[in-house]
Amino acid sequence: MQTEELYEAYTHFVLKYREAVWRVCFNYANGDVAKSKDLVQEVCLVLWLRFDRLRVEARPEEQYAWLMLVTHSVLHNLHRRRRPTMQEIDQMLEESLTEEADADAEMLKEMMEHLDAEDQYLIGLELKGYRRNEMAGFLGLKTSTLNGRMERIINKLKLIKELIDKEEI
Repeated sequence: MQTEELYEAYTHFVLKYREAVWRVCFNYANGDVAKSKDLVQEVCLVLWLRFDRLRVEARPEEQYAWLMLVTHSVLHNLHRRRRPTMQEIDQMLEESLTEEADADAEMLKEMMEHLDAEDQYLIGLELKGYRRNEMAGFLGLKTSTLNGRMERIINKLKLIKELIDKEEI
């Protein structure tokens, strides 16, 4: 098949089955529309890369089965290699604080002593329950900038904890 014909067949195929792909991605993303759109793009990219393997003359149910196989494969691979989100890290930090509140609070206090004042302030706001977009707003930062900064602070805290555990600090 020529590239133009392949592209035309691919476009027809995606338009025909777009609702099915959307439903699977939307369910996988737990109803998060933005994440669903990203997932659909990932699936469509892989579909394009593998489209030459699909027999265009195959019966619709065979095409649909191939589509679902590719879609689920892409989602599975993305899930396997995904890193935890900042929200998940925050949730894990919060859960650890509630499980052993006194010991963890002391450990956190000791760890915070090794951060500079600005980092201490940001972690303090986070622990008080401020949302990142609120924090970014009153600090005059973009939310993405603050998220990156918070990730670096959390990584510093992890390193500090390792050093404290090894009694190197």
